Amino acid sequence: MSTLISPIFEKPGTQVVCIYPSSRNRWDGIADYSRRLTNELRNQGAEISIERPHGAYDAILSLLRRRKGDRVVLLLQYNPFAWGHWGFSPWLIVSVALLRVLRSNIEVAVVIHEPYIARTNLRAQLMGSWQRLQLRCLLRFAHLRVASTESFAHELNVHWPRRTVLPLPVGSNLSDERSARARERVQRGIDDHLVIASISAGHDSYLRNFVSDAVTAIVAGASRPVALLLLGANNPSPTGLDGLAYIDSPGYLTDRSLARALAAADIFLAPYRDGASTRRTSLMAALQHALAIVTTIEPHSDSVLRDTDAMIVVNGSDPAAFASAAAQLALDDSEMIRLGSAARRLYDQSFSWQVIADKLVTLLG
Repeated sequence: MSTLISPIFEKPGTQVVCIYPSSRNRWDGIADYSRRLTNELRNQGAEISIERPHGAYDAILSLLRRRKGDRVVLLLQYNPFAWGHWGFSPWLIVSVALLRVLRSNIEVAVVIHEPYIARTNLRAQLMGSWQRLQLRCLLRFAHLRVASTESFAHELNVHWPRRTVLPLPVGSNLSDERSARARERVQRGIDDHLVIASISAGHDSYLRNFVSDAVTAIVAGASRPVALLLLGANNPSPTGLDGLAYIDSPGYLTDRSLARALAAADIFLAPYRDGASTRRTSLMAALQHALAIVTTIEPHSDSVLRDTDAMIVVNGSDPAAFASAAAQLALDDSEMIRLGSAARRLYDQSFSWQVIADKLVTLLG
């Protein structure tokens, strides 16, 4: 257990409130992030709570009811679409502005998981424009601003240099189930298989064709049976995959069941259109579970992921190179072991919840 160093937490009556709107989605990475971060800060001694209001108005009313003498650090988890339809939430800006005017004892830290959508067409132009204006106002009223990737932080700092945004990565939202690896493989009947895993929630940034091509290449050269685990809430089995000894696409799983399925894998395929980044909780989970990872890298990928030997990285525009790298890795057991050990070291050094909480506490201080 690390020691909190921020004077914010040393003052009597100091409270931390993590706020993120309620949602009907069973699969919500930001909600899981909030829970994991809150648990780690509580373990380190902070008086902290999570509030899941129905909207910004309810959230701010709750804060205004607190005693004026209490010092409150507000960790506002921000994705525009979480706070309003089409990402439009003027009440959020009004509410945070009122907090700044009415409560000098409340300090606002904005955690930006996604700032705004790219303006790729007319509809996105409209949505992206108001989301940019909304975020600019929110940054204006915040005491501390952090973003989940270096590229997000850099882009926001270029647009609004007087509102400094600092990078703060996400961690794994799963429990560590490495100890369940052997049991999970035996229960599935794949203890002697080469097990490939990938995770997707159905977002179009996940390059499904890269996975299909890589699995086809692996099966073609494999000297033992190959099993494929297509994990995530929306990761259906693709057509045209021949030669697999085992395939499972279970859909939504509880955190623990998902972690145990992931722990059974040897190789994790993580192809993303925009490249690997420190906001990919599925990638963090693969690092946590010491898997040999093949992923894609783009110019916006974070430096800690670009400049590492803990993963095999391939240009995101070359599916053939991705498939070739995965197939070569599948033939090299010693390299899989080396990559798995390096992946876990990278996770412990940069992405564990203790590391993330310590960095946040330092920034708050």
